[in-house]
Amino acid sequence: MEIFSKKIIDNVKADISGVSKIVITAHLNPDGDALGSSLALYNYLKTSKDCHIILPNNIPDTFKWMPGCNEILIWENEESPRILAEAEMIFILDFNTASRVDKMQKALEESKAIKIMIDHHPFPQEGLCKYVFSCPEAAATCELMWLFCKECGISLSIDSVKCLYTGLVTDTGCFQFNCTSKQTFQVAGEIAAYDFDRSEIIHHIYDCYTEGRMRLMGYVLSKKMVVFPEYHAAYIALTKAEADEFGYQVGDTEGFVNLPLSIADVKFTAFFMERDGIIRCSFRSKGDFKVNTIAEKYFNGGGHDNAAGGKSYKPLDVIVKRFVSILPEVTKELRIKN
Repeated sequence: MEIFSKKIIDNVKADISGVSKIVITAHLNPDGDALGSSLALYNYLKTSKDCHIILPNNIPDTFKWMPGCNEILIWENEESPRILAEAEMIFILDFNTASRVDKMQKALEESKAIKIMIDHHPFPQEGLCKYVFSCPEAAATCELMWLFCKECGISLSIDSVKCLYTGLVTDTGCFQFNCTSKQTFQVAGEIAAYDFDRSEIIHHIYDCYTEGRMRLMGYVLSKKMVVFPEYHAAYIALTKAEADEFGYQVGDTEGFVNLPLSIADVKFTAFFMERDGIIRCSFRSKGDFKVNTIAEKYFNGGGHDNAAGGKSYKPLDVIVKRFVSILPEVTKELRIKN
């Protein structure tokens, strides 16, 4: 891949050799790709460096089986600010703007450490990092991490490749999303050459939900999903009180935004969730209908063509009304094609 030029990789390798204290970080509410890329790199670096993963908040229970997860530090940990401040190098993985680390943003931006970004989201923040390995065409950051490690001559352990495979599976929807490319399958094939049980990873991701999570899913499908057949669209809006009624834990609503896409004529979906004074917005679509432009224009966000997000500090009902009000305009192309 062109972003991994030999000259730049040689410079990165020299910089890694010259430091001892390294921090790896990923975005708020980390998913399988953020954790997979972070843990894969961490499990390698920790053998020779004073290396730590520091994340803005807790990780979902779904991923706590991943090798190295028990060593992750949360920003609220009293040691985290000091460790980040002392870092000589920071790897920024699966995000490309400092605001995505929430309360860590100021400390991250002010750090004098060498910063290296590996990410697959469009429009990376200028001036944030010394090295930027950005490729929106990649299906997952774990895909890029595998290629980065190959270019650097890094030999990964079984634990690391398990983490990378997790990120590939989750960000491609088990290789069914349009982002899955020939290169994605090639990387997956090279990873699969390692001797590990791939079915066990699928089991951990999709077959280990809590009863509360399953009941919450049933509730949103039966009571909260609103479908607009005329617009080929649907949304789900969930209040904090409703989520808490089912014993909500971080990660319990992961994938809920995709549920309405199982309806034959639904091409565009949204999920809005009230949490800690913020409305978190997620958008998904099928085919060539772009949701990142909608997220950017109306919901203070952005992302990929078929998967994007945003946030708002306005009340949930206001955000829902705004979404409904823009449907006639933003779904014009869907109605023309259908």
